[in-house]
Amino acid sequence: MFQRLLLILVGLVAIAMAQVSERELEAAVARATLSVDRAIQEEEDLFVAASDDDARVSPAGRLLAMFRKSKPEARPIARSAEILEDVTSQLTRTGQTDDDFSAASDSAATRRVCTNTELRAIRCPQPDPAVREFRSVDGRCNNLDNPLWGAAIQPMKRLLRPQYADSVQAPRVRGRGGAALPSAREVSFTLHEDMRTTSTVNTHLVMQWGQFLDHDITHTPVASAYGGGLIACPCGSPDRRCFNIPIPSNDPDFGGHSCMEFVRSSPAPNPGCRVGRRQQLDQITAFIDASMVYGSSEEELEHLRDPSLGGFCISLHRLLSPFLPSLSPPSFPPLIPLGHYRLVPCQSIHSLSSHYCCYGKSLNIRGGIFLCYGIVSIAKSIKMTPNPRFCFAWIRAWPAEVQVQPGRLQQEGAAAQCHHRGVPLPGVLQPQQPQPAMLPGRRRACERAAGPHLHAHRQTNKQANKQTNKKKQRNSSSNPSPLSLQAGDVRVNEQPALTSMHTVWLREHNRIAARLADINSHWDEDRVFYETRKIVGAMIQQITYAEDLPIVLGLNAMNEYGLVLRRNGYYSGYDETVDPTISNVFATAAYRFGHSLVKSQFERSTSSYNHNAHSPVQLTHSFFNPQHVYNNVQGGLDSIVRGLASTPHEKFDRFIVSGLTKNLFADPAGSLGLDLAALNIQRGRDHGLPGYNAWRVLCGLPRARSFDDLATEIPDASTRAKLADLYSHVDDIDLFAAGLAERSVPGGLLGPTFTCLIGRQFRELRKGDRFWFENQGQFSQRQLGEVRKVTLARVLCDNTDDTSSMQRHVFELPGPGNQRVSCASIPQMDLSAWRESATVVGQVRDFFTDYFGGLRG
Repeated sequence: MFQRLLLILVGLVAIAMAQVSERELEAAVARATLSVDRAIQEEEDLFVAASDDDARVSPAGRLLAMFRKSKPEARPIARSAEILEDVTSQLTRTGQTDDDFSAASDSAATRRVCTNTELRAIRCPQPDPAVREFRSVDGRCNNLDNPLWGAAIQPMKRLLRPQYADSVQAPRVRGRGGAALPSAREVSFTLHEDMRTTSTVNTHLVMQWGQFLDHDITHTPVASAYGGGLIACPCGSPDRRCFNIPIPSNDPDFGGHSCMEFVRSSPAPNPGCRVGRRQQLDQITAFIDASMVYGSSEEELEHLRDPSLGGFCISLHRLLSPFLPSLSPPSFPPLIPLGHYRLVPCQSIHSLSSHYCCYGKSLNIRGGIFLCYGIVSIAKSIKMTPNPRFCFAWIRAWPAEVQVQPGRLQQEGAAAQCHHRGVPLPGVLQPQQPQPAMLPGRRRACERAAGPHLHAHRQTNKQANKQTNKKKQRNSSSNPSPLSLQAGDVRVNEQPALTSMHTVWLREHNRIAARLADINSHWDEDRVFYETRKIVGAMIQQITYAEDLPIVLGLNAMNEYGLVLRRNGYYSGYDETVDPTISNVFATAAYRFGHSLVKSQFERSTSSYNHNAHSPVQLTHSFFNPQHVYNNVQGGLDSIVRGLASTPHEKFDRFIVSGLTKNLFADPAGSLGLDLAALNIQRGRDHGLPGYNAWRVLCGLPRARSFDDLATEIPDASTRAKLADLYSHVDDIDLFAAGLAERSVPGGLLGPTFTCLIGRQFRELRKGDRFWFENQGQFSQRQLGEVRKVTLARVLCDNTDDTSSMQRHVFELPGPGNQRVSCASIPQMDLSAWRESATVVGQVRDFFTDYFGGLRG
């Protein structure tokens, strides 16, 4: 007994001696702050930041930096992180470990380091049941007790303790026995070769939805210069923010190069601004809230709402009468012959989607009524002002069969800050003549709808095709096209299929906003906008959990992780103790599985699903080149979307197309660029992700003692042999490399480890979201029933031109049991469920509602 008491006493004394005092912490923080601020000043004095044309940064590296650019709010956090890392290193040198940092866990000295950052503690006002509540743009106060859970500009959470070379922040570069890990580039060209086998079951949309969704929930920025500029990482750079990838002498593609540039991720402190190992940021919200459409901060949202700033915007203008129809139904023909002229609904070009236009010899405005001379009065509105300029498609009108091309004119005063410029529109409103008519228009052509909406910089087909022809010989990646779009996520222009998906959801927002403004004319602009945003977010949640995840994870995992949506009633699984913050391993390795699904080209398809009528978009020529989306000679956006819905993705396996492992972000197009697989592996080491074996154990698989022990999950003997040749020990295998090599689980795409890590994350995104669409209080029972009708197939039908048919299960290839059907037969959400009663005086319905009856969106 005496010996036991003595041991306890000695232990208590040791703990007391090990724990750091507040005074010691104050001194350590002061030293660290001085050191970091001195480094910042030296960088500013030496102008270390790379300029836009700095030869030390390759064109591909510059694009990657732009793709992962840190937001201004992230930069002070990086400074705080470096200070706390320095403090941690000081404490570590005194012999203390993570378990000895208890005194520093809630220290005023460390909290002050984060005082002026997005990590500072906040308090949330208690919700008022009488006031309608919408989720915040930045995700804060979703959880009232833990306001920063899932919010933007926060550190990602860890499922396992990071393994850094110095135990604090240095990248993982050595394995279990001390041997150097293989070059990430060597792992890539050995294991992730370009061997192509397409899926026999699923469409390329599985890949594209995955990327679109990823940009809603994860965005890890790379380190930047303290002033915000690029960091140059030439081979041999001593900058500790560089972690370049060595190029082996036997490299089949990059031979002659000594390294591939790599900038480390921007550092972040531990939650609560505690000392400890380095973390990394997620600079967008973790929630599935359509932040890729709307942004993850009030500043981004306001930027999008201001027409003077260009790009997509959300307007506070109600353009025409709220009583104009929103969109024509799919049964309404997109082009109606009227003698030598044609009536073209604006819905077919998604410009002023609440209005129809026709073309005759002249155009008259009389008393707020829009008349096409000699044909028919087609629109009436008590809210129209005299002499407006309307948005419409233009046509070479004589003879009628010559050519139809979309143009855009905007109602006067609707967006006063839009840039004005004369737009040549040959033959508009008159028979074709040798000299084009010059009509005043808006070069920044807005996608418009009645009510708060989104709009995009869109040019006419002729302008887009002219620019495309001028750039035939050179990709526009290093100098982004003037056609580049702006959206809630900066990665919108990375490749044309992603740009197309963004535009589809832009149009869906417009469609819904127009309808809500129509049926609830008493709502103000903010109410229309936030209700629309809420519906769009719910639609994306519904599509993800009802259509996408069952394919990716399989039904067994859907049940295991509680991901199956309810068919009726409300979900009762919200748990305020569940942290929905994105895990580091999910963002850095597991959810990058989609890189295996990418094809070497994006097929284009006509409205009749002919894939031979248009040239496909080659992946190597697509990066940051949205010209393809505007190239209407090749079918534009619509042909790309239909191609995604009708062609298969690459089979999920360890193989990745060379367009990603050899030509990523290359400029000029087709030349050597970067290697995405190598970047993924290096990023995992940068973040200190433990090896594959540790994640197996976390997910309930047995720890492998040898490479042969991997046979159940990685049954291919040649793959295991490659892993044994690359790595000295089975514990050293990088998670991304092994995760792609696993055999798919029954009914799903992925192997058991990625299925586990992804399933856990999506469980938390549902259970930990107070504004989850199935939760009571978000929608009425009737409204929730309408959201449950939503399918991606119907969204694509509603927001692409000349698409009259599609298979209902659009993530699966069309075939027996999933044949293409008329778009009109695919269920559509009935927005009348959102109608609120109000006294409406003097409502005037437009001509088409009266004449055709029921042509309302």
